[in-house]
Amino acid sequence: QAEGNAPLNTPEHLSAMAQTVVLGGARVLRTAQPDNIRAIKTALPHIPLIGLTKPEPMIEAPNDHVYITPTLADALRVVEAGADIVALDATNRPRPGGELLATIVTELKQQYPHNRLMADVATLDDGLRAAELGFDIVGTTLAGYTTDTVERARCGEPDMDLLRALVAQLPCPVVLEGRVWTPEQVRQGFEAGAWAVVVGSAITRPHQITQRFLTGIPQHSRQ
Repeated sequence: QAEGNAPLNTPEHLSAMAQTVVLGGARVLRTAQPDNIRAIKTALPHIPLIGLTKPEPMIEAPNDHVYITPTLADALRVVEAGADIVALDATNRPRPGGELLATIVTELKQQYPHNRLMADVATLDDGLRAAELGFDIVGTTLAGYTTDTVERARCGEPDMDLLRALVAQLPCPVVLEGRVWTPEQVRQGFEAGAWAVVVGSAITRPHQITQRFLTGIPQHSRQ
């Protein structure tokens, strides 16, 4: 994914990036916005694609709001663009227009029974509720990105504790996502029972990758 005014934030650039990571061995892709989904699916029709929407520009105070595929209309746009799996915010925060997550899940399963649904959660309770609603996959995507869990993001590490709790209590596959930066963290995720691991910014956001390398420059050498 790329956001805002990032130079890579075009369907053409993201499609090229998707093709490149598949050459490197990526087995599944996750991307936001229907135009990007459509471009990537056209270029890589046989690669499973997790799709979602996000507001552009990003809303203020995102920790307080549902912003990953918040409405049924958003979810339908994702499916119609070619996504195989639809990712939705599955926290207990209120959705725009008072829509209910349970209603969205029911409608999607009735209209598109062959598509799978991924719940992006922040807590174990979110995951348990998502499983009860019929989600096919649960991910740790929002751990650290809600008001109640923001402290978890301060360490800059994936939420392995949440991953283990979800794996122990859910009947469906669990995905580790969020702040995964190293191969060691990927290994730890699989050892903890993850069905898959999503690596985002560590691959797809060169400006953040560059910033991390710059922290290794001694202060006296910076100009």
